[in-house]
Amino acid sequence: MSNSKIHTTTDYAQFKNVEGNREINPRHVAKLVKAITEKDLQIPILVDQDMRVVDGQHRLEAYKELNSRVTFIIKKDFDIKDVRKLNSVSKNWSLRQYLYSFKDLKLESYVHLEWFYRYYKFGITECLTMLSKGSGNHAQALYDFKNGMFVVHDLEKGKLLASRINYLKDYFVHYKKVSFIRAMLKTFKHKDFDWSRFEQKLENFSSILKNQGSTLDFLVNIEKLYNHKTPTNKKIRFNVYEENNDV
Repeated sequence: MSNSKIHTTTDYAQFKNVEGNREINPRHVAKLVKAITEKDLQIPILVDQDMRVVDGQHRLEAYKELNSRVTFIIKKDFDIKDVRKLNSVSKNWSLRQYLYSFKDLKLESYVHLEWFYRYYKFGITECLTMLSKGSGNHAQALYDFKNGMFVVHDLEKGKLLASRINYLKDYFVHYKKVSFIRAMLKTFKHKDFDWSRFEQKLENFSSILKNQGSTLDFLVNIEKLYNHKTPTNKKIRFNVYEENNDV
């Protein structure tokens, strides 16, 4: 079979998955089934020389469901990096798809990150913050994550941070709000922050915590709770205007 020539087949068994490609989204497949039923444009899928699908895995699944012929083009020398680049100019990968792509390739830090994300049920960017050392550069951190360069700095510390935030679920209904999580992560970095003291404040004065519109407002609110009926020499102050662009 020659490169760039269009082929057609109903022999779906010959197609293979690219290891590390994003997972199949059933809802997207369902939409494609409906669209193909209304009008089949026969947009070819792309495969490499080993018949691994490098673009069009959702279309292939839709044709399977319809038991229809699928058109395909063989392109040589594709790899998973080319797949990510190809998809980035059509439909951007979600952070979750990047995560599972690198996890499927068995990159150790991404295996740990996927477990952490699934177990503690935080957003991926919040998980990155808890598990990484923190570069102070949000864009750089996401670039590293998307390019397979993310490294878990301290898994045990990450577990501790996640557990402490989840501890708040009995005291504050908005404990999983992204801006609150980010405020708490900044709180934990304060050199004088005492978790035991904060637990006592939660048990006795958790009503002070109110839903806020931003991370900065949550920091002010958390500071108010922590300092409530606290001796002056034990109070803490957050520099809420300090620039901090951690993920």
